[in-house]
Amino acid sequence: MSAFDRRNFLKVGAGSVAGLALGGPFLGREVEAGNLETAVPASGPSLREAYFLEPGVISRFDTETLQTFRPEIWALHPEFGTGAVATLAPDDLGLGDLESWAERRTDVPNHDRSLRMWGKIDQVLGLRLSGGPNLSELAAASMLNLRDRGGLDLALDFFHSPDLASSRFRLSEQAGLPALETTVEPIGRGGGAQLPLYLPTVAVTLYGWRLQFRGPETHPLGSCVASPVKHFHVELFRQNQRGGFDYVVNFHLGTYLSGGKRCFVLFNNVRPQICWKICGPSYDDLKRMYSYMLLSAAALVGVSIAAWIVALIASAAAAATYASLLLLV
Repeated sequence: MSAFDRRNFLKVGAGSVAGLALGGPFLGREVEAGNLETAVPASGPSLREAYFLEPGVISRFDTETLQTFRPEIWALHPEFGTGAVATLAPDDLGLGDLESWAERRTDVPNHDRSLRMWGKIDQVLGLRLSGGPNLSELAAASMLNLRDRGGLDLALDFFHSPDLASSRFRLSEQAGLPALETTVEPIGRGGGAQLPLYLPTVAVTLYGWRLQFRGPETHPLGSCVASPVKHFHVELFRQNQRGGFDYVVNFHLGTYLSGGKRCFVLFNNVRPQICWKICGPSYDDLKRMYSYMLLSAAALVGVSIAAWIVALIASAAAAATYASLLLLV
């Protein structure tokens, strides 16, 4: 995509170019990029990064020049097969399905739809990627803000190519090794040398997403964790046709100690309600929490979302914030 095309794409919003599968009206309020109003006060210097998503490639995006740079290859592991590129439509995934999954323990209700949806949710949350963006500098900046200034104000924006069936890049060979090169040909299994990983090429129509991190705050999380929990607010926004962002939902994501172990908790006391606690959490555990947040946001606004898009955004968010969450206790 040329710089001119990309500029137009961002001005009008991805949806008016690519189309949007809407099952209901947007919820919440509209905010324009750079003019965010929220009930959660900002903490520390503002950090913001944007990324442009393409099949097999994720690039940093400069919102000033509207240029992409530092492209990085990513791919899904072969173990997930073609199901990993499935698109979850509003009729396939509702708030009730997500809340049933969140309440699941050892008892499994005898309900066919819940059983089917649990399997689909588990599959999306369990997707693993190879490669992706290097967020070490952003993670370090977030940690320094927490340590030196006591707060974090971080926004991650993800813009989707209007034509996600193709990419400006492909893998070729240089001296017998796979290399990334610019091309006008679609990336896929049919052209050029490929890494031994599955690269999705399915077309999907999606807007962009913003994940806004603010805090930390410290207080009990209802009946989920009775003791005070130091946590971030994670607000999810959906890009609209005018190029701004609509607020969708706010989650509490925090860290506390239980029996001497560090635990992560994801909490929301409004729909979709969730109390998800993991002690001894890994990067993959945090990625799964972000995947759940994205699925919830898509269900709230009634839009389709692709499984690999969820995995890619959740992986980036986890890489940017995992170390900062560990610093909370």
